[in-house]
Amino acid sequence: MLRRRPFRAQDLKHRNEDDFRFNRVEGLRQETPPVHGTRRLALKPDGARETNSHIMTIQYSLIFLTALVCLGAMIWVWIKYKETIHPVLIIGPLMFGAYAWTPFLGILEDAFPALIDSERLTIVLSVNLAFISAYFAGCLWQTKKIPRSAALSSFDEMLAFMRRLRPKVTKLAVFLAAFAHFGYWSGIIHSGGFLSAFGQAKGGGSTGVGYLDESMLAGFPAAIAFAASRSGRGKLARQLVCCALMMLPGLIQGTFGGRRGPLFLSLMTLMLCWFLIRGKQPTIKALAIATLVCSLAVLFWGSQRKHVYLGSTEGMEVDRFLESIQEERGSEGGTFTTGAALIVTSMESGKYNWGSRYLVTYFVRPIPRQFFEDKQQVYYWGTSGAPDAYDFLRVMGWEPLAGFATGFVADLFVEFSWGGLIVAFLYGALVGFVWRRARLLGGIWLMELCLAMMLSIYIPTQSVSAFLQRFLLMSGFCWIGWRLILQRDWRLWQSRLRLERQGRSVAPVPGLLR
Repeated sequence: MLRRRPFRAQDLKHRNEDDFRFNRVEGLRQETPPVHGTRRLALKPDGARETNSHIMTIQYSLIFLTALVCLGAMIWVWIKYKETIHPVLIIGPLMFGAYAWTPFLGILEDAFPALIDSERLTIVLSVNLAFISAYFAGCLWQTKKIPRSAALSSFDEMLAFMRRLRPKVTKLAVFLAAFAHFGYWSGIIHSGGFLSAFGQAKGGGSTGVGYLDESMLAGFPAAIAFAASRSGRGKLARQLVCCALMMLPGLIQGTFGGRRGPLFLSLMTLMLCWFLIRGKQPTIKALAIATLVCSLAVLFWGSQRKHVYLGSTEGMEVDRFLESIQEERGSEGGTFTTGAALIVTSMESGKYNWGSRYLVTYFVRPIPRQFFEDKQQVYYWGTSGAPDAYDFLRVMGWEPLAGFATGFVADLFVEFSWGGLIVAFLYGALVGFVWRRARLLGGIWLMELCLAMMLSIYIPTQSVSAFLQRFLLMSGFCWIGWRLILQRDWRLWQSRLRLERQGRSVAPVPGLLR
């Protein structure tokens, strides 16, 4: 059962002392009887919690349109390209579940009025529809730009470069996997060993060096590269075991550490490796089943992580899983609810970051603190424009649970207000661009496409930064290894493709097996 976290003065430590009035904040907390066991109602005018049929009709219409956008984008991609290795077919169901199915059940069960009134909920649903439409518009815009005559004609051709340079691609995979294992196990040793690191809920190790702590991510592209190089060679089980060993740090962190993100990445990577080793695109049915199984496994394990760890005396219980699904709708810890509350709080308080948080995240945060002593102060400046605990409590009358996630819509809205629509469009265009390059060239762009598909879980469940930070790190690891090992061969391969598309005869290239 969720417990309402007590208000703490340190939550407002970034507010000037002259503006801080603890009694004002306490006055905003309405000590009304708990609703549904854990929630408390903010003081509202009489009748504000009653949803009339007209508003419900609008809400259901907005949810229907959101679902139509998600499903329509998936259907369009499938009809036009018969393409299953496409990010829209992975992100579409996740968007549908987070922004259509969850609010639909919440309204049907009357779970939201205790936390957000119907008028505000209608506004939030409108914002969600607009941002999701912009995201898919950007993705499909890049997809439409691909010239049919220039596209690689089959999934087999997308894998051709990786197969023909199998020894060097394997060397790349080993290089990335070695870096992942070195950084991860260094953190485990630095934290006192395996038992010490994972003898608590959400455990793990840390070296104190950010890039080494994130080196675990290099294991995922290592597994993808290895699987692509072994495409069509058979011995599926043996090859999958090798892929699992390469990304073992992610598997350990997801299972023993109880981290949903690494666990989803690990399962999705194994799924993609299976498809790559077989050398055939998955059917739409196989892709749907695999995505559903991965999602349910992550949700189930996430519901147990506070109770099941090394040294714990508790066991796994299905009831926890069912409760976690129920709590996602209409609770202070639900992603949809907290995202909606953040949108409303930003609107009514007029507080936005206006891009400053993204600036410090992508340009200041990567700088090692040893070279930038004022890094924390600059980072605080970048995040101080958003609503704080005082604004949240004043507008909504309640506080979200610690460590809450909001989804990409609320993340973009609190950063840019309605200007976030442009960023959502560009965000989708980035993913579509990666698919287009993979379809035209294959090679490293096929690896980038797999990374974008694996990381799609972070878009509806966490934030834009959660996706982009990991994508940029993993891409950086890939490009460094690629440049050291395969750059010359890759340039020759691209030149060969250009000449072949112009209808010109091409002489055999040394080193590229025919």
